[in-house]
Amino acid sequence: MRSVLIFSLAMLGLTQNALAADPAEDTAFLRGSEVYAPPAPKTYTRWSGFYAGGQVEYGSANLDFSHATDSLASFALRGLALENEANVSQTQLLDTRHTGSAGFGGFVGYNTQWEDVILGLEVGYSRNSFSASADSLPFGRSLGAGGNAYTIGLAGAASMHIIDYAELRGRVGYAIGNFLPYVTGGFAVGRVDFTRSWSIVGIENPNTANAVPFTYTNSEVKNNAFVGGWSIGAGVDVMVWNCLFVRGEVDYIQFAPISGIDASIVAGRLGAGYKF
Repeated sequence: MRSVLIFSLAMLGLTQNALAADPAEDTAFLRGSEVYAPPAPKTYTRWSGFYAGGQVEYGSANLDFSHATDSLASFALRGLALENEANVSQTQLLDTRHTGSAGFGGFVGYNTQWEDVILGLEVGYSRNSFSASADSLPFGRSLGAGGNAYTIGLAGAASMHIIDYAELRGRVGYAIGNFLPYVTGGFAVGRVDFTRSWSIVGIENPNTANAVPFTYTNSEVKNNAFVGGWSIGAGVDVMVWNCLFVRGEVDYIQFAPISGIDASIVAGRLGAGYKF
């Protein structure tokens, strides 16, 4: 009995020593731990709000006259076998012309900002002078229609002058420091002068006693006509001082065909603006 009592007391003492040692070790571990410090909040250049500026540009216009005479010819020959059976109006007389022009303009817009994501709406105006014309080479052919033989000669001409255009564009950008790369997309409207003409000179049943010469002509001239279209582009704004920024961008404008003339512009621009 005495041996059992001594053994029990000894085990009790070891258990108390072990329990007493654990808090000390935990205390030592806590004294050596590091205090958590949250990172500093990220800051962004402020692009939100209204802005306005000016720009210079240089562009290249593609003026496609290949269908400029189609409707003139079909109207002049309406009801005749030359059109109903031989489709003379579909004869291509003209081709495409390319022209370049420098210009200037301005822009005004508004940005909203969610940290580094920028959404905006912008109106821009460009004044320039894209002009080109096309004249057909002499074109003759022989054909049959309505039971008659024909020898015909066709001629055509067209011209266009793009005076200026305006755009309403949406913008999506991503702020990187003082840089704001962006893409754009929207609507465009241009102001143009254009002319077009078409003529046919022919003989019905040539080399016969029933030969009949004929001539048909048609033309159209319009000044300050408006044409709609769409545009896409990309660029970058750079905040250089306080609220002053500079800009570089490339823009593509596609106008809807007007009287069979199809026009498009690729323009590179440099500009500067102020964010209010």
